[in-house]
Amino acid sequence: MPSIQNTVNIQSLDMYNNYAQFIVLHEIVYFMKSMGIHNFSLRDITNPEPNRTLSILSAVMNYMKFHSSFLQIYEDATNETSEIYERKGIVEQEYQKLVDELERLQQRCEEYKPTIEAHTADVNASQNRIGELDDAIGTTAQNNSQVEGEIETTCAAI
Repeated sequence: MPSIQNTVNIQSLDMYNNYAQFIVLHEIVYFMKSMGIHNFSLRDITNPEPNRTLSILSAVMNYMKFHSSFLQIYEDATNETSEIYERKGIVEQEYQKLVDELERLQQRCEEYKPTIEAHTADVNASQNRIGELDDAIGTTAQNNSQVEGEIETTCAAI
């Protein structure tokens, strides 16, 4: 077991040993004041009076009941916070997966971009050619109509 000098930064171990009881008393008095017992003293420990001891114990019990009622609320809040942190971690992992997938898809889009642009140019050229052929078909249809009209006129004249 480590010595007290190694665990606590103490200049003089003798002085600490002499005043340890006062340090403990100070902490007990501080604890009692936090519970609302402002006149607690060393006499309450060394020479307790039954009625005063009863009132001190009553105050301690009331404090513990009060404290335990908030302890459940604190535990519930702690559990809820833990669950929220777990869900946050899961959501962050899912988000990172989606970001990675998006980056992968963007990279694939960049890889296929030249091919898509080339195919788009081919499609545009084909559409232009189709437009030219439609115009040619329209012109040919007009020419056919004129020729048919001339044939009918010639046949009627004969």
